Amino acid sequence: MKIVELSKEVKSLLKQFDAPQRLIKHLTIVNSTAFYIIEQLKSEWPNLPLNEKEILFGASTHDIGKAIITDELYKKGKEHESVGFKILKELGYEDKESRFAITHGN
Repeated sequence: MKIVELSKEVKSLLKQFDAPQRLIKHLTIVNSTAFYIIEQLKSEWPNLPLNEKEILFGASTHDIGKAIITDELYKKGKEHESVGFKILKELGYEDKESRFAITHGN
């Protein structure tokens, strides 16, 4: 599987919050995995409707709250989920984009 770079938008978000390298690497791996799954789905079911942009945004921002709640980079916790949702909402993202941060642990 090839590594897919995070979008400029997401890189900018992570830079804004001085995200630790561990978080950036994790989000890059999840984003790459989502990209790979999307490509496989499109190959197998070309008519399957997918919102690729939304999926990749969610994959690459789902843990953005860990830029603030950094102890959850190393131990279990769910506080980063609501913090991530709040961050994205305060930056003007809609619920459909921000929801990945708060729902991924469920």
